[in-house]
Amino acid sequence: MLLYEKITLSLFPICREIMVNYNAMPNSLYKTECNRFNPSNHNALFKDSNICVQAMHYLTSIMFVNDNKLRKSACEYLYYWIFYTFNNINNIENNKKKYDDILNLYKSFLNEEHICKNYSKSSNEDFMSILKAMYKIRNYIKEINNENIHETYNDKKFLIELDIIKKPYNEQWVAPVIEPSTPILIPCKETKIATPIIITLFSILLICVLSFILYKYTILGSFLCPNKKGLKTNRNNIDEELNESLLLGTSLNILNDNIYKLLYK
Repeated sequence: MLLYEKITLSLFPICREIMVNYNAMPNSLYKTECNRFNPSNHNALFKDSNICVQAMHYLTSIMFVNDNKLRKSACEYLYYWIFYTFNNINNIENNKKKYDDILNLYKSFLNEEHICKNYSKSSNEDFMSILKAMYKIRNYIKEINNENIHETYNDKKFLIELDIIKKPYNEQWVAPVIEPSTPILIPCKETKIATPIIITLFSILLICVLSFILYKYTILGSFLCPNKKGLKTNRNNIDEELNESLLLGTSLNILNDNIYKLLYK
């Protein structure tokens, strides 16, 4: 089965609910029109005026559907509703004719084309075979519901096995709808801004004290302290004597001599 057919059939229960709930709607608008409608002029389309009112209210409800998938399914559900409502529907031609007659009747009431007119040609033999299969399943379920199985089959073992099979389906039908839970926000504890500042300052002070102790009272200080430079010394060209730097204030006349002024230690 094609994907679009699966989507269409999955929405049929919603369409059926729309069709069945027509009794809750005020039907005075269509009741008068359906009562004076002559069935013989439309191939005995509605021998019962209630069926006419139901169909018109269903088509009116579809016009307010905004979802395109649901709208398409609702129009195709009308084919299925025609199939099991009218007993003389046995082929696709009769089904399409009833479908078009109902839409034409709606147009005569409200003087506007219905959106389901766009799907009047969407039905085919495959779709018709699906409708027939659904109709058979529907009748089969109705027959089972009308029979009292416990009286027909008085076998205790059979009834126990039947209850086991029915249990998961019954639980699925009565299972409550769980609404999505609202996310719970955990409140955050308020943190004082002074605490991290004090911790930071205390850490910096502690690092400075430890660095001073290591530098002053341990051998690591010698590695951290740069080597002291002594007095600037120069090597004399003669006998490699060491010359001390001249003191500040030495006369410039002395510097004019061609020989070094040696200050021997």
